[in-house]
Amino acid sequence: MKKAFTLIEILLTISILSIIFLTLFTRAFGIIDYSKERATKSEMEQLRKAIVGDPSIVSEGKYLSKGYLGDVGKLPDNLSDLVTKPAGVPDWDKFTEKGWNGPYIQNSDYDKDAWGNSYIYDKDNGKIISKGKDGILGTSDDIVVYLLK
Repeated sequence: MKKAFTLIEILLTISILSIIFLTLFTRAFGIIDYSKERATKSEMEQLRKAIVGDPSIVSEGKYLSKGYLGDVGKLPDNLSDLVTKPAGVPDWDKFTEKGWNGPYIQNSDYDKDAWGNSYIYDKDNGKIISKGKDGILGTSDDIVVYLLK
């Protein structure tokens, strides 16, 4: 007498394996989204430091990282001003320590978040916004970094 699997046993096994794979697949995407969120927050913090400086960089009691704001005396008009010297902004003067002393950010993809969405730079309200995973502004997954906190 041959022993064989019944149709119900096969369907039950496939169902259990499907549930296990679906759970693993869902968790993997959750981890990916979490890492993209962390990467975006980190990059936005780098942009903030490029704009307003990093007070933790001090040598011989002198504040070394003044950022765009400290060097030029105003917030940049747009994020590209951190990489390319804008017209009308003087060159760096080592004696007065004023003028454009960039580039202030080294990342070549500095203007996009981890999901590929362009950052929104709001100079008037002093903030940088990522539209988050859904790519829609004004939803709960938006990430906001305030420049002057």
